[in-house]
Amino acid sequence: MAETTVDVFVIGGGAIGAAVARDAVGRGLSVVLAEAGDFGGGASGHAPGLLHGNPVNLARWQCRSVGEARREAAGFLVTAPHLARLQRLLLPVRQGVGRPPMRLQAGLWLYDRVSRGCGLPRHGMLDETALAETTCLAREGLDSVLTYYDVVADGRRLVLETLLDARDRGARIANYTRVTALKPLAEGFEVAYSDADGTQDRVKARYVVNATGARVNNVLRLVRGGAAGRQMDVWRGAYILLPMPDPPREEAVVLQAADGRFVFAVPWYGRHIAVGTTAGRHTGGEPTTAPTEAEKDRLLAACNRFLVPAAEKAHILDAGVGLRGAPATRGRTPPEPGMPVLASQRQGHGGLVSVYGGSLTTNRLAAARILGVLGEWGCRMGPSWTAAVPLHGGAAAMDDLLELAEAQSPVSRLTRYRWVETYGAKVYDMDAALNGRPGLAREVIPGVPEVELVHAVEEEEVTCAEDFLDRRTRLGMVIAEEHRTTIANWFTKRARAEKRRMKKG
Repeated sequence: MAETTVDVFVIGGGAIGAAVARDAVGRGLSVVLAEAGDFGGGASGHAPGLLHGNPVNLARWQCRSVGEARREAAGFLVTAPHLARLQRLLLPVRQGVGRPPMRLQAGLWLYDRVSRGCGLPRHGMLDETALAETTCLAREGLDSVLTYYDVVADGRRLVLETLLDARDRGARIANYTRVTALKPLAEGFEVAYSDADGTQDRVKARYVVNATGARVNNVLRLVRGGAAGRQMDVWRGAYILLPMPDPPREEAVVLQAADGRFVFAVPWYGRHIAVGTTAGRHTGGEPTTAPTEAEKDRLLAACNRFLVPAAEKAHILDAGVGLRGAPATRGRTPPEPGMPVLASQRQGHGGLVSVYGGSLTTNRLAAARILGVLGEWGCRMGPSWTAAVPLHGGAAAMDDLLELAEAQSPVSRLTRYRWVETYGAKVYDMDAALNGRPGLAREVIPGVPEVELVHAVEEEEVTCAEDFLDRRTRLGMVIAEEHRTTIANWFTKRARAEKRRMKKG
């Protein structure tokens, strides 16, 4: 990142930081973004990837924010059609278990009402024929099954493609780059940062956006000499990954856990079931992204309360926790995740905006709100523009992409279908690379041609095997350990070749 002066420096490459960078550069501002880890590695990147209006908040009469969030969720079907898909959810109702049936029906009616115009189908109920054909639900005590629709997407890919679109528009983005100091200036801040190689540099920024999620106060300490910033709660949402049962499930299921929270069991890439819960407050010690045994037990208990066949701990393939920060509250219910709380610090005509909370579903709205603060401080920029504008790989219709997957190619049809669902319109770029260098069709491991790895490095900011296997794709969940080693060796050889080339240059 060679620029010495920029309009906006964004700290954090998660859902909010990515959206701020994209919106700001599209309004004509110069932007630099630094992420301490890999892009989308925080709460936004964890399964199950359900984009929704959080209908639970209707019980708190947050009708406007619920409606806005559901409309934003539906918007991803337009801006990222290869990543987002319409998802029907089943809500099984058992007499005497969980919320009363009439209350659930009223809630879904209101959910449709406050989000009218979003384009998603209305809620309903399975009739006897459809219920008989549904094999995943335990029949004992089952009273009825309500249905409604939201959107499912891979959160990490959505964050990444937001960042890549920002980069394509002129933003400078860097992963594995840690901000080490924020020095107040007469107009803004001097930002010191260090990359993965230990190279240190500085840049002057009129505005700094601190979008580091649950660690937002750590950045504030860099500026305030150790002050803790706002008192903050950390909310954690655990998930587990289970194998797809036989026969496979297409519908997601909403489960009412014993503690009153909702648990979502969502089909994941056609191979797994991702089971995740709404957030609970973290208590005691430094928060980690590993779920506790008690959290795993609660998720399994919710599954086995409503679903068949029964799931056991031995069936868990992967598990994790999404963390997010929010201003401290006394209640057990987390603040509305779609609307972040902003803490601002003026510095001359510039300043620092710290973001508490927020969600992937409404990251576009959050970015507009943050830039609105900069506008109030005198930042001159263009108008809002991001609504319905495709993300990095979203410029092609799915029908065209599916036709592309069927086209004659040295790459297998199965691999091309995976490419379409991962990279969208950027498959055209990989095809162009294959036309110029046919040897790149060689498979490094089964199902992964070399052209895909070259694309990952040159276009998607990938630096290592873990970036590619676990965050750019989900191949790490399905490949053998020996194949993971092969991919790691490919990246090692490429890095060595790049170093030799730079020495010669």
